[in-house]
Amino acid sequence: MMKRTSKTKKERDDVQDNQESRWASQLRLGKRRRWASQVRFGRKR
Repeated sequence: MMKRTSKTKKERDDVQDNQESRWASQLRLGKRRRWASQVRFGRKR
């Protein structure tokens, strides 16, 4: 998943919530668009 950093649990949970809500809004935008951004994020990781 992500690199382990010395973040607090709360910070990690906030990041998780942010990613989940972003994913949910992308889901509403449509599968093709979500797929494109997943490919882009996949290359970053």
